[in-house]
Amino acid sequence: MVSKAAKIRLGLFLSVGISILVLFFIVVAGRHLMQHQDIYFIEFENYSVSGLNVGGTVNYNGIPIGRVEEIKIKPNDVTKVVLKVGLDKGTPIKSDSEAILIWVGITGVKAVEIRGGTNQAADLKPKSFIRRGVSSLDDISTRALTIAEKIDVIATNISSMTNPENQANLAGILGKTNSILAATETDLASTLQSLSVLAANAAEMSRKLNSSLDRVNNVLTSAELDSLVANINNISAQLKAADLQNLIGQLSETTSKTGSMVSNVDRLLISNRANLTEILESLREASENLNEFSRQIADQPSIILRGNR
Repeated sequence: MVSKAAKIRLGLFLSVGISILVLFFIVVAGRHLMQHQDIYFIEFENYSVSGLNVGGTVNYNGIPIGRVEEIKIKPNDVTKVVLKVGLDKGTPIKSDSEAILIWVGITGVKAVEIRGGTNQAADLKPKSFIRRGVSSLDDISTRALTIAEKIDVIATNISSMTNPENQANLAGILGKTNSILAATETDLASTLQSLSVLAANAAEMSRKLNSSLDRVNNVLTSAELDSLVANINNISAQLKAADLQNLIGQLSETTSKTGSMVSNVDRLLISNRANLTEILESLREASENLNEFSRQIADQPSIILRGNR
């Protein structure tokens, strides 16, 4: 049977325990109730808030400034989720601030992060909506989704290109291409041979022209021409001295040498007349060939690859 003293001790223990528990609830709940907060709302459209719970932290540039008070679906629009957040009284939230969801550690828990805002922007009044921002994770997810969609389109196009009908068409195109190349191979070889002959003719013509120029140069650099120039200089000097008799003699000698040189030049031209005629004829034929080839190239640029069909 329990003694009276034991009952008293039990009563005192229960009284003290209940008093401490009540005091604890009064301190904690009372502090929360007495704490003044500014209420704001954040709206997410077609966005999963998985990992975010009531009581979750709300940060401003990494500094805790409040908590998530309520998470609910908008009654008149099921595509939107509305967060009700309570922020410390007087926290300056600017109209150009943005709210995003961030991961907290590796547990999958999310928190609300408010960022941005400029001093020039107006303060956002309590019970207003903080506009939603785009986090780097959202951007990566959007890009990954876009890339996946493009990959699907590419795979579909590749599948369409490699169907049996397209494979047969591609094989037919390759077959016709081979036939065209085989048919134009002879024409192309003939065209290249003509170009080779034309180049050889041009080289021969250039050689003959160089030979004629060498002969003319030999005439111009001959001793007779130098002697003629010297005689003319002497005549000019002697004219100044007015020795006309000697001058007439030297003039006769100069005239004789000039006639001899002219005869030599005339003989040289006569002996090379056939070569000059041949050179001019070759130049004319080469010019006509080049004009004809240029006309064909202008009319049919593809003749270089497939020849003149």
